[in-house]
Amino acid sequence: MNTDKTEGIILKATEFKESSKILHLLTIEGKKSVLLKGAKKINNKYRYMAYPFNYIGYISSAAKLPAFIDGDILDDYKYLKEDLTANLYANNIIELAYLISDSDIDFTKLYPFTLKCLDQINKGNNPETISFIFELKILYLMGVG
Repeated sequence: MNTDKTEGIILKATEFKESSKILHLLTIEGKKSVLLKGAKKINNKYRYMAYPFNYIGYISSAAKLPAFIDGDILDDYKYLKEDLTANLYANNIIELAYLISDSDIDFTKLYPFTLKCLDQINKGNNPETISFIFELKILYLMGVG
């Protein structure tokens, strides 16, 4: 069985069938989707990985819709989930990253910059300023200006 080892930021989690979720991740190669089977089951040890903002390292099968095999949470960005203002602006960053991930953009620049922005907000820096900087960087990466 061919497998891929990757790390990424969870942008969204979509319900799939009764107990599974499809995780949409931003990685250095672009946006990827991974099927996490049993993500809604209480006894699944990976169910905590299926939340937005989680920065995870994972192993998946090499298929059309890769299945999640194993992984770890590298950073859960706890402050982003506890502080409402930080959550609001971090959610803006994640949503923008998700929306532009289908366009022709340099992910080798977008991915690390997204991580840096989330790290800065998580450290308690001004989330509004970081969000504006992220928006400006996206415009630059898309070729505006």
